[in-house]
Amino acid sequence: LHWRDGMRMRQVWDILRRDRVLWGLAFFVVVRSVTNLISIELTQAVWVQLINILTPFPVALPGVWFFDQPVPHYTYRALVLSTLGAVLMLVQDWSRVWAGFTLRDGLGLLMAVFSTLALATYFQMVRRSRLRQASGGLIMFQQGIAMALTYLVLSVGFGESWGAWGTVSAMG
Repeated sequence: LHWRDGMRMRQVWDILRRDRVLWGLAFFVVVRSVTNLISIELTQAVWVQLINILTPFPVALPGVWFFDQPVPHYTYRALVLSTLGAVLMLVQDWSRVWAGFTLRDGLGLLMAVFSTLALATYFQMVRRSRLRQASGGLIMFQQGIAMALTYLVLSVGFGESWGAWGTVSAMG
């Protein structure tokens, strides 16, 4: 059995087993996904989206702070303007925002920030890693396995009903 990149499946599994960077990437993809879903359960999806819109900044700023990269031109202005624009687009009724903000909303926003930081860490790892043997297809394959196993375990662990899958036909 051959992988599409010309490697044997045994070589693929050897790379996946040995390369810690790949497992780090898979870990942060799973953390991002799970925390994003939890944050949407805790607060309004609009607020989570507001945090997600700001993802490019947690990707760029750690490069400046920790890796001696220059600040991209207009980064801080872009941060202020994009935040203002996102708030104006997503918040339609300010009275609901100020009156209805609860501890649960705060936890949801905190989880959304954590989710965004997990994605930013993922991107920093991609930029800093030297994935010599791992192609994009191999990374996608490995992350797909990690996500499928994570959600399988969570689904079984929380006792979700799988009855809806019985109604799915082969034609969709």
